[in-house]
Amino acid sequence: MKKLLIALLILALLPLHLPAFGEEAGGATTARVAEGPLHLRTRADKNASSLGRYKTGAELIMLADSGDFLKVRTPDGKEGYMMKRYLDIQGELPPREEDIRPEPAL
Repeated sequence: MKKLLIALLILALLPLHLPAFGEEAGGATTARVAEGPLHLRTRADKNASSLGRYKTGAELIMLADSGDFLKVRTPDGKEGYMMKRYLDIQGELPPREEDIRPEPAL
């Protein structure tokens, strides 16, 4: 019985420690699709394959600036590129993609 209560308590408190969508550690900023449906592309190229289309108002996490495109993460967890001119950017742009260095593997 004690173990069950402890497990329930942990489950009840867990959401208090998880960041909300768009509030990741590191101060990620968000954008919304201003003119949809808008394609999520595999590369920063309007002719690249589409990973899906997102409706006006869809909230995105901005990951990197890539010229005319932003690398974003969608609410369903996909990562790809969307054209900036169709987005309502909230806050500052993230760093340029070429300026982001991957963390070394341990």
